[in-house]
Amino acid sequence: MSTIPQMARRVLRRGRTAKRHGYDLESLHRLRCVVRRLRFALEWLEADTAQLVKVQDALGEACDFGVALHDLGSRRGKRVKHYRASMGRDLRRARQEARAVFLAVHPHVEELASGARDG
Repeated sequence: MSTIPQMARRVLRRGRTAKRHGYDLESLHRLRCVVRRLRFALEWLEADTAQLVKVQDALGEACDFGVALHDLGSRRGKRVKHYRASMGRDLRRARQEARAVFLAVHPHVEELASGARDG
């Protein structure tokens, strides 16, 4: 069983991995999974998780755009081309937003990783 500091350190490690991989979709998905686990553990302890909810939502949006863009992959047509371009822009924006939101919550996660649990 993991402790809150261990879970927070896992989030930080996944965040470093995501950074090294240019915040690609796979690393964002993996980061989202560990953020979700940390959030659920903190909710069980009745701690404030608003910051983690924002991170999880931003990561989820980026991953959703990635899946949608992948689904358009081999389809053809004028509309598809338009949607693909539009989703590509949305995906870039969502990845940047996910990165920014994660970096904003990073100090809070570092505090949790150090063992300070004030929620």
